[in-house]
Amino acid sequence: MKAYISEPLPWMTNVRTDWTAECAVNTTACKERILMLGRNQSQHLRPGGAFAYGPAFDVTRQTVLLDPHSPTPLLLRMPLSQYFSVALRRDTMALDNGALAVNDFGSVLVSRFLRIPVAYTAFWAVNTTTGSVEMYGAMQLPLFTVAFGALKFGMRAVMTTYIVWLM
Repeated sequence: MKAYISEPLPWMTNVRTDWTAECAVNTTACKERILMLGRNQSQHLRPGGAFAYGPAFDVTRQTVLLDPHSPTPLLLRMPLSQYFSVALRRDTMALDNGALAVNDFGSVLVSRFLRIPVAYTAFWAVNTTTGSVEMYGAMQLPLFTVAFGALKFGMRAVMTTYIVWLM
């Protein structure tokens, strides 16, 4: 219920670099740009910190060992792996097997609802020491119109009222 009422009100201004404005709907042409924006957001991570968040982004970092003989595949140890596309899963398995260089690992996902982009996510890896890498995931929600925000706010207010009524 807190998630329903803790978002900013739809009429609040939100100043940020919007990945939608940078790339519109053609993420293939701007993959490097979105990865660069994600890497810039990762500068908000504290040394040794696993995540950082702000009004415009979420960033996660996880250090994982690259061990092709490990009983647990790298894919199962990755942050947010349940949201990976088929291509990103394939690249993760190639990275785990040594067929893909760490610096070549990077992908951009666009989550859509009714063909409308609702989240942009960038994944990349950084080589840290021999045998281990830091895996990053950065996500941003696009800026929606005030009308959409008002509709979403209304729906969440109705759902909150309904949940409280059920209690």
